[in-house]
Amino acid sequence: MEKVSRIITVLSAVFIAATVSAQEPAVSGRLLDEAGAPVEFANIAVKAVDGTALAGGISNENGEFSLETGEGRFILEASSVGYRTLTISCSAEALGDLTMPKDVEQLEAVTVQAQRTVQKAGQFLVVPDPKDVAVSAKGIDLLAMQQLPGLRVDKAFGVINVDGGTPILKINGREVPSSRLVNLDPDKVKRIEYTNSPGLRYLDRGATGVINIVLKDADDGGSIYLNGQTDVRLMMNDAYVNGTYHKGKSEFALEYSFSRRHYLHGPNEDTDSYLAPERVVTRESKTERPAYYMNNDIAVEYTYQPNDSTMLVASFRNGLFESDYPGSGTMVKTDRGETTSSEIISKDQSNRFQPKLDVFYSQKLKGSRKIELNVVGEYGRMSSSRTITYVSDGQQTVFPTDITNRGWALSAEGVYSRQFDKIGTRLGVQYQHNYARNEYKVSNVISEMTKDNTYVFGQVEGPIGDKVNWTVGTGAKIFAVRDGGDSKTYVRNLSTAQLNWRMDDRWSLTAEARYTPSLPSLGDLSPVFQRTDDVEAVQGYADLKPSQFLGSRAMIRFAARNGWFVNLTGGYDHSFGEIVTTYRYDQASDLFVSSPQNSDFYNSAYVYAEAGVKNLFEHFNISLDAKYKHEQTAGEGFHHVNDNFSMNINFQTVWNRFSAGAYFNLMPEWSLRGEFLGKSEPGQNIYAQYKWKNIAATLIWHCPFNKMGYSYETIFLSDIHPGRHINWTTDNGNMIVLGLTWNFEFGSAFRKGSKTLYNGGYDAGIVR
Repeated sequence: MEKVSRIITVLSAVFIAATVSAQEPAVSGRLLDEAGAPVEFANIAVKAVDGTALAGGISNENGEFSLETGEGRFILEASSVGYRTLTISCSAEALGDLTMPKDVEQLEAVTVQAQRTVQKAGQFLVVPDPKDVAVSAKGIDLLAMQQLPGLRVDKAFGVINVDGGTPILKINGREVPSSRLVNLDPDKVKRIEYTNSPGLRYLDRGATGVINIVLKDADDGGSIYLNGQTDVRLMMNDAYVNGTYHKGKSEFALEYSFSRRHYLHGPNEDTDSYLAPERVVTRESKTERPAYYMNNDIAVEYTYQPNDSTMLVASFRNGLFESDYPGSGTMVKTDRGETTSSEIISKDQSNRFQPKLDVFYSQKLKGSRKIELNVVGEYGRMSSSRTITYVSDGQQTVFPTDITNRGWALSAEGVYSRQFDKIGTRLGVQYQHNYARNEYKVSNVISEMTKDNTYVFGQVEGPIGDKVNWTVGTGAKIFAVRDGGDSKTYVRNLSTAQLNWRMDDRWSLTAEARYTPSLPSLGDLSPVFQRTDDVEAVQGYADLKPSQFLGSRAMIRFAARNGWFVNLTGGYDHSFGEIVTTYRYDQASDLFVSSPQNSDFYNSAYVYAEAGVKNLFEHFNISLDAKYKHEQTAGEGFHHVNDNFSMNINFQTVWNRFSAGAYFNLMPEWSLRGEFLGKSEPGQNIYAQYKWKNIAATLIWHCPFNKMGYSYETIFLSDIHPGRHINWTTDNGNMIVLGLTWNFEFGSAFRKGSKTLYNGGYDAGIVR
């Protein structure tokens, strides 16, 4: 409670300081074209009468701008692609509506592509092409049309990746689950804001980028959006429903998503060795593991926005998940020189109930200031049971695992931002308290653990001239964990620096470095010892320490006016004390135990290249990407190296309201983590879609040339536990999925403000 009170005190002080600060004189106005439409993202410069630069910025989506200047007379210049530069003499006052005439010669020299994708300070602003919108049924379709550096969109799986990781997804600046953005109505999209440099605020969460979809302004009314898909053999079903109604200053939203998989065939081939002076074991098994899981997620949200400066959002979300993975097969085991053959029967079931309440408040203040506050409460109830039965010579040996978890988490965040002339600042503090109670029924052990996670950060950004923008930030992470009477506290630093140089309309360069910690989970820290079968056991490590990650990269982008582009990235990453899983032989239990430990180091040097074209012959989008990386890791008792080359190709064609395409993983990426070498999820699919008015029909063909479906492989490099596991989802082989999307409106979309905060994240602390 003492830490919570300190956090509340800090937030209160920030709020009071923001409120009492005096307003600086400013030049403000709104830029319109000759038809009265707003001129978005125009460059605004305020100069002294002698030409000295005083302030700069860009207009927002409504053409509005406001720059603090102080008292005096100034020269204001506004410029944008396709418009004549506007120059006027003014003082620190509200200038009202200003008209920017279109430049006919400039419009003829610049293609549509150049106008629709603009790069500013490391962020890409995309105004969707009407042709792309016309053939897109869902938000993920529209994203797949954009060829942005690092962005990977798999329409077949509904997955959006940035630089191989998970980005922060937002709508109108407010973070949303992936299902919301994937199923967004493309006709409502006004602008896409994209960056593959998430900044200090999101590095702590491991985010690799930020995608924000800005919706069009609208009046009162509502909308309903429906999307569903299923395969012809009824092994998979997905459904999504979103309904909104807005009136005056309020909006109500209801969302429901459903996902079900029932795969009947899942071959597994496992080869394992366990090597110790006291015991040597080898196992070879072939099993069939059908898979079933079902997920239901429902959300209710209320938004109140009395004006453009104030917003309150309250949302409740609840997820229900259940899974069942039965299995059977055969195993040949040699243990201390004795060989036996056994039948394997396995049963693996789990369910989860996890409601969450999220309350957010934001307030824009005078003098280009803003404060945001967010509180999230979560409750978790989970259970999992796993039973492995070995049958040999008519005798059964059973190894059960049964865990029940209950707990809760409370998170709070406050961020204060202010613009000083050309310099933008942001100060923030985050705090989370997590409690988890786990009951290991087989061993009759109850574990209760708590953790407190405090994060304080600050970031500053600004320009150098007209073409260079810089960002610098640093923060402190305070991590405290308690398990019974044992308590540990760690303090780690987070820092980031970035430099963006727009050489001209075609060339740009971004260089960045980041230094961030990786925190162990409660499960990693739990000393609970849990047996899984007659050979293996798992256990956490109470003395595990957070690791530190240092990453650096440089990205060069060339975008020609005829749609061709090239992205080239080179980088080097290094982790100090990376948390990895290792094996040891425990003589007391006569078992091989997997536990986390801090390795000595991990480093990776890589080169990534992507080339392609958009709107080739006005109908084709093509891209090819390739990556080479050299990885190396070392720790107590191990040292491993991985060299890998991977390649992917993506193709799309658009013709009127018909679109089709294909994505193929030509060469898979293998990644080294500790003593495990894993192959990335493969991509092999062809899709086609036809959209007519507000209805769209979709066909997806998975693994068209591979009847074994998708394969997943892991190689164990440990000297104590070498092995190889591979499994297939053969039901995905030659699988045809049919989808239907339908939406209608009564009124238009609600104009929302920006919620840029997102807290939460419950840690169950289970040893698995």
